[in-house]
Amino acid sequence: MRTRLSAALLALPLAALPILPAAAQDAPSEVTRADGVEITLHRFGWLRGDDLAMLEAIARSAEARMMLLGPGGDFAALALAPAEGLLAGEGVSASAQAVAQLPDARTARDRALELCNGARRGGQPCVVVLEVAPLR
Repeated sequence: MRTRLSAALLALPLAALPILPAAAQDAPSEVTRADGVEITLHRFGWLRGDDLAMLEAIARSAEARMMLLGPGGDFAALALAPAEGLLAGEGVSASAQAVAQLPDARTARDRALELCNGARRGGQPCVVVLEVAPLR
């Protein structure tokens, strides 16, 4: 799963993504419905511009979601450690953890948080920043 996360994020051209000003992060969450799924992006104030731009690209792109989470149809979540964010150096933060194809939203959130908290290097506990659920 870690390899899939890195490959998916690195395959998206960061230079082509807009860097959003801090004011654009005021909304606590944004819900998008497309391609048979509902994507919820939680816009925490600590998300850096490049992290937020990448999360928005994942939310908008079925191809990016497929690379990150595999085939749709079930529940998925992505958790990050606030002190580490999503992107780190040339890749993805070690604590960034995505899980997919789980039976319900709670299981997806709990598993992503468990993996993220196990990988973070300190600071505040991890939080879920992106959730995907099938439209039914």
